[in-house]
Parts: sequence; C-alpha cells; structure tokens
Amino acid sequence: MSKTEEMYALMSAYESSGQSRQQFCQASGISLAKFGYWRSKWLKEQSESACQSQPKVQKFMRFAPEPASTGYGYEIVYPNGIRLRLRQLDLELLPFLLRDV
Repeated sequence: MSKTEEMYALMSAYESSGQSRQQFCQASGISLAKFGYWRSKWLKEQSESACQSQPKVQKFMRFAPEPASTGYGYEIVYPNGIRLRLRQLDLELLPFLLRDV
C-alpha cells in the first residue's frame, strides 16, 4: 500500500470515527500537522471526483440561493424530492452532500 493510499484510508476512517481531530490523531499516532496536510489533499480529491459527476447532478438536482425571507441561504433539492436547506454553505461538506446522487 502506498503512503497516499494509507493516509487516504486514515482520512476515510476519521470520517466515520466520530472522534475529534485531536483524539483521532492521538489514536492513530500522527501529528495534527500531518493530519491537516493529508486531509486537505484527500478533500481536494473528493471534491474533484464530485465535480466529475457534476453533469449528472446538474441534470437531476437544483442547487440555488434561497430568498432571504426564508432564513436559509441555500437549498439543495435531491432527485427523490428531499430538500436540504442550509443557512450557510460549507464547501468542505458539499462533496459529501452530493455523493451518490
């Protein structure tokens, strides 16, 4: 297993761990700095893979600013009709919200 594969596996494990970054790093034996470096690389790759599937997302999904009167900043409408309303947009979360659409 390459270093990249090893670290990406750790990043995936972190996502499902429910631990804080500090707890996860202590348990995994890596520094917070190393974690931050690999997490940013992993998130970038996740974002790029989400962008590759974007034509499918654009075809079946609406993502648009909401009117200010609703109190929400953004709304994602999934193909099955579920509406997710967000007060603010966290770009780190966006690839996960659009995964498997």
